[in-house]
Amino acid sequence: MRATTMTKRNRIAAFTLAFVSTCGSPHAAFAENGKSGVAGQRANFVACPMVRNTYVPCWVAQKDGELYYLGPQGDLGAPFHPPQLRHRALIEGVVSDEPRICGGIVLKPVNVSVLPEIDESCNTILPADGYPDPPHHRTPGPSNTEREERPRPERESQAPSSGPKTFDVPFAFDVGQHLYQRDSQIVSVAARYATTTKASKVEVIGYRGGALLSSGERLMEREEVGTLRADMIRKMLLHAGVSPASLQVRAMAAEAPDGVDDFKLRRATIVVTP
Repeated sequence: MRATTMTKRNRIAAFTLAFVSTCGSPHAAFAENGKSGVAGQRANFVACPMVRNTYVPCWVAQKDGELYYLGPQGDLGAPFHPPQLRHRALIEGVVSDEPRICGGIVLKPVNVSVLPEIDESCNTILPADGYPDPPHHRTPGPSNTEREERPRPERESQAPSSGPKTFDVPFAFDVGQHLYQRDSQIVSVAARYATTTKASKVEVIGYRGGALLSSGERLMEREEVGTLRADMIRKMLLHAGVSPASLQVRAMAAEAPDGVDDFKLRRATIVVTP
């Protein structure tokens, strides 16, 4: 058993663990020269995420002795939201035919949800071992690598034109009181449309979903998570100036997970009727 000390230049936001453990050779358990997966095959599993100590850290996870690449450690505006050490993660992805990244089979698209329970065994940092940085794009600022990067293009306007509009707000697995920054923007767009059109009705529906793993195991969210999601969105809409009189809020179960993009079922929906 050996300990590895994190360096400052990793800049792994929100992770301040001083020491992590790896057992033996970091490659011993990974079949990097073995099967490469079948492109298009779904890989839905729960595992301890691991971070590789490249200059821009990359996140990987192991399933059935194989290593899978999840994504890079980016800034808050990055499209990929990385997992966390000391937490297991629900990983839902599709095997890509792209070359391996950071030693792992590429899952693309991939959705990663951090599970809330602390798991001290999820505490592995792998050495860089000569792997290049994963593909990434960071906004200008001190978090950049040494290579100069172009500013990220502005997000296209999501403002709708007219008539009833539906906005789906995604949530992480079993989370009802937190949104990623990019997803909170959806609520802002819905609120702006509601106030601009003086909507007669703004309906908020919080859904409870689940996930079907490749092993056949089915995970379900807490009973109350749909209600928590609906209430959070309600508060955000009120804060953004939506009329309380127009709001209608309810919760319900989503469709049963079938292993195909189950993360899309874990959501709140806003229906704005002018």
